[in-house]
Formats: sequence, C-alpha cells, structure tokens
Amino acid sequence: LVAALGMVTNYDVGLDEGGWHERTAVTVALIDRGQFAQAEAAVARFAPTQPDPAHLHAEAGRAYREGRRLDDAIRHFQKALALAPERLDMALALGQSLNEAGRASEAVPHLRRAYDAGIRPDAAGHDLARALAGSGRMVEAGRVLASAPSPREPDVATAIGRADLADAVNRPDLARAFLNDATMRWPGDAAIRLRYGLALAVAGDTEGAVEQLEAAVRLDPSVAAAHLNLAVLYAQTGRPSDAAVEARKALSLKPDYPQAQGLLRALQGRAR
Repeated sequence: LVAALGMVTNYDVGLDEGGWHERTAVTVALIDRGQFAQAEAAVARFAPTQPDPAHLHAEAGRAYREGRRLDDAIRHFQKALALAPERLDMALALGQSLNEAGRASEAVPHLRRAYDAGIRPDAAGHDLARALAGSGRMVEAGRVLASAPSPREPDVATAIGRADLADAVNRPDLARAFLNDATMRWPGDAAIRLRYGLALAVAGDTEGAVEQLEAAVRLDPSVAAAHLNLAVLYAQTGRPSDAAVEARKALSLKPDYPQAQGLLRALQGRAR
C-alpha cells in the first residue's frame, strides 16, 4: 500500500511502473483517495496490458462499492464479468451492488448464479432472498431464505436482519426460528430478547413473550419500547399493577410516549 501510494503521488511520471499487482493497487488507492478521474484513466491505461484485466475491474468495483459509489462499482463489475463470465464471485459482487443500489430485479439472476454454484451461499442466499423480496417475489424469497445456510460469521445485527427479512416475506415461523437460535447464541443481548419477545407475542405465545421481554428490560432497562411492550403483555395477562409500573418506566424514559400514556389511562380507567 505504501508503494502504491507513492506511485499515486508520482502519478504522471510513474503510472506505468511496477507489475500488475502494483498497478491494481494504484487504481484502488486512487479510488480510496477520491481521485476518480485519475482512477478511470489508470484502468483505461492498465487494462489492455493486464494479464487478468477482469481482476483489475473487480478490484476497482470493490473499492467503489466500499466508498458507496454503487453506479461505478456496478459498471466495473459488469466489465469484469464480461471479461471472465466463469468468475461467479464477480457475479455475487455485481448482484450485491445492484441490490444495494435498489435494482433488485436486475440483481436476481446474478445472485441466483452465485447461490446455485455455492459461492458464499450464506451471503448469496440472504442477498438473493432480499432481491426476490424487493422484486415482489415473496414466496420464492421465503423458500431461498429457508434453505440458505446460517451466516458463517454471525452477529446480532445480521440475526435481526434475517428475522426482519423473514417477516417481510411472510415467514414469521422462520423469523422465530432465527431469533430462537440468536437468543441461544447471545443470551445476554437485550435487542435480540426484545425482538424475539415481539415475535412470540404476535404468534400468540404470551408466556414466552413475557419471558423474553422481562429478560430484555433486565439486560437493558433504558429501552422505553421494551417496557411498554412488557406493560401491554402484563395488562393482557391480568397483571394491571405490573403493567402500570412498566408503563411508567417507559414514560420516564420517553415522556412524550403516547402509547404509554394511553395504556396508563386505560389501566386507571379499569381501576375505578
């Protein structure tokens, strides 16, 4: 990288120096530094003599994608795939970029190719399901999401995202399964407990929902929504005093919380 940046500094005099790895590094460094016109000039100069021009375009695409210049990323991934159609890792990258750019229908065939070929099936499967959902193909999206393997490097945000996607494609059963797995993996995470509790409540499992929401407020008592939803469940299960306590906690955290205010009024009305 240091050598590449040195070449960037001496762009006019040193552009053609070094091997193809260094030339690729120069291109990426230019993009990282926001010197996009120079980066495009470098690609135009380097590509005809590169032993693997598809790799040059793919690395430029990745750099643009990391910088959220998705149209530029898509353009370079398309060139890479045209030069090396057998490189399905590039099909995955192109599909992901199209998806992120809001072009879900265009993303589907590229993501499908990558997923069917077993290219990072956890990521490809999730992204294919998301693209299918974005194209209005909910049933297909649900099938893909159900068959895709779990993430190889899971985290809480990914787990919640999978559950949200499952709900979006009308598969609440999958959402609950994902959240159950996440709760066992991260039992001390309040956000997972809250999300799982809400999913169980919607499914009619009030006892399970109460258990999860009680854990959520114990783990992180600063979330007003957790207290409010627990208050609602307490009210539904004949525990008005406990419901009032939780509703007041929600209001102490969020004084302008109309749902908590309304619940308290309803509880006070019942008590008269």
